[in-house]
Amino acid sequence: MNLLKKYSIKYIKDLISNKKEVEKIIDFVKNYKNQEKRSLIINGPTGSGKTSIVYAISNDLNLEILELNSSDFRDENSIKSIIGNASKQQSLFFKSKIILLDEIEGIYGVNDRGFYPTISEIIDNTAFPIILTTSDLNEEKLKDIKKKSVCINLNPATNQEQFLFLKDIILKEKIKATDSQLIDLINLNNGDIRALLIDLELITINNKINQDLLEILNNVRNKKETIINGLNKLFSSNNLKLNSELINNFDVEIADISKINKSPIVFSNEDALFYWLEENLPKINPKELNYIINLLSKSEVNKGRIIKTQYWRLLIYINALVAASTLMKEYNEQKLSLTFRSPKQNFRLWSLISKRKTIILKKISNRTHTSISRTNKDIYPYLKIIARNNNEEIIKELDLNIEDIAYLSK
Repeated sequence: MNLLKKYSIKYIKDLISNKKEVEKIIDFVKNYKNQEKRSLIINGPTGSGKTSIVYAISNDLNLEILELNSSDFRDENSIKSIIGNASKQQSLFFKSKIILLDEIEGIYGVNDRGFYPTISEIIDNTAFPIILTTSDLNEEKLKDIKKKSVCINLNPATNQEQFLFLKDIILKEKIKATDSQLIDLINLNNGDIRALLIDLELITINNKINQDLLEILNNVRNKKETIINGLNKLFSSNNLKLNSELINNFDVEIADISKINKSPIVFSNEDALFYWLEENLPKINPKELNYIINLLSKSEVNKGRIIKTQYWRLLIYINALVAASTLMKEYNEQKLSLTFRSPKQNFRLWSLISKRKTIILKKISNRTHTSISRTNKDIYPYLKIIARNNNEEIIKELDLNIEDIAYLSK
């Protein structure tokens, strides 16, 4: 019995969650010619049904579907020949179609250089709906495509929705299971329907849920340390080895190794332990705090090396540096009490800083008769060096004020 294949979404009637969101997707496809935006992005966590929903809609509306992912794209020419042609040409049987670009945030390296600008260009000229799926709508490289797209956010199925879904399956498959077993199974999978079906099949023997297998699954999944409990233990410990082991058991990644171009002032990515530590450092004496921040800075250097070289063994050093940064003598001696909070996205500060840079770029652009883009690329980096060396004559010539100079001198 292949429960995943048998009970995956095939038609809209099979949906167990996100019904209002799916109605919006259907409306987009049905009324595509009247849509102001020419593409649609479905954003949602793993197992929320992003791809399955698109196939269900195509089945219900009798549409062809062309699915493509990162492995189908080698360069700009291959993108244009595959998607560009498909976005303009009628299908062989004169049916309308959906062009599905799956998990687009997964395109890295050489493949992504021409991908996003080319896709953005194709969206402007497509005759058919283009639907893109992603698990991370905040990816920097999706910025331009987002502006041209309707964005739909899918949520994980609720516990109640999952419970009714499982009850229906065990009734049809004649599987013996208690309500508490089903609840345990649901709690293991965080709304991931695909994982839920796989686990159900895994622990079902002779048409009955095997309690021993369920407990093994529970033990494996629950060994992970939740972030709040883990931070408390980290800051309370003076044992480097213990802290290193704790970090390995966290339910979040130790460092953000995505390729999103983040400013260092913006605390983002709640899945990265580094940002949690940075946000929740206790207010201890400056000397010890300075030492801790230096350790975290060194871990950031190693993170940069991983992104640049893809040499993943450097994660060992990140683990050691982060573990060492949590050994706080003063915190342990005084038994300080902390209230932990998630990493904040300081959009206000980011907005102010971005605005100041834009003002400076416009001033330079006007004085040098160059575009803002060229100014940012060819002039701005050198101007920062000039500002640090207090070259007053050039600064004055560009009509910069005290705030501009202070910003440039950072």
